[in-house]
Amino acid sequence: MAHITGGGFTDNVPRVLPKSVCAEIDASAWELPAVFKWIKQAGSIAADEMARTFNCGIGMVMVVAKADVDTVLKALAASGEQAYVVGQLKAASGAEQGTATPKRIAVVGSGLAGLTTAYLLQKSGCEVELFEKADSVGMDAGSLSVDGVRVDVPFRVFTPDYYPYLYSLYSHLGIEFAAADYSLGFADEHAASIWSYTNTTLDDFQMPIPDGIRRGHRLAVTRDWVRLVFACVKIMRVPALLRPGGYLDRLTIGEYLKREQYDPVFTDRVFIPFIASLLTCSLSAARMYPATTILHFVSKAVCGSRLRK
Repeated sequence: MAHITGGGFTDNVPRVLPKSVCAEIDASAWELPAVFKWIKQAGSIAADEMARTFNCGIGMVMVVAKADVDTVLKALAASGEQAYVVGQLKAASGAEQGTATPKRIAVVGSGLAGLTTAYLLQKSGCEVELFEKADSVGMDAGSLSVDGVRVDVPFRVFTPDYYPYLYSLYSHLGIEFAAADYSLGFADEHAASIWSYTNTTLDDFQMPIPDGIRRGHRLAVTRDWVRLVFACVKIMRVPALLRPGGYLDRLTIGEYLKREQYDPVFTDRVFIPFIASLLTCSLSAARMYPATTILHFVSKAVCGSRLRK
């Protein structure tokens, strides 16, 4: 038996047949259901593409001996099932033996997830078509040119602690990377510095150190940054806080910072812009991210293994 799911007839039926035979399907043996007629017409989809993608009204195919066809049809009818003889088997030619039509898969978006998925699918034998609305693919799709200098958006760095699978994939592909040293600064609309830090490292460990602690907003931002890091570490050690019904359940990061009374300068001028730049999204969208997602990231990425580039 072959369950006709994704891949339609052309992918699923050959899987239950020996390589020496192939199935010859008679599409006139049953009427194409109305919903598939609409899909075919609205999408201008060719018949072979419909058969490769949808079940076209046949959810299960049974391969039976010719002498047993009538018996099987009667048994299915007695069970309330509507069945059809949809084809027959024939000897496979040399070109047909063991050559099932590869799946055709569309991957939308060429970020890290899209490129990784496309690569792995292609390695498994699928035909992959990659769609990206931007002018370039990969992480460069969001980058900007400022006075002739290409500015990464988002930052093209990663940490093995937060991206273990990406780290493993890069290692598997033989992609070279190196530890990154960096500093980060935040300024207002008049280019006046609000707060900045330099990443201090020891072997493979990193920690952000503020560039001078003075009174006023710099001290407040430093205090809240340290407070948030410690809160993240504590939260990650108490799994109950992350479960449905827990303290953080359904809270956005904006709601969490407000509820915990973080200083507005820290929230509005430093942390939310920091998250927005990492996620390549607007400030309002950054505020709406789940608190658990952002806090988990901070706990893994701010202090720990050095960033790679």
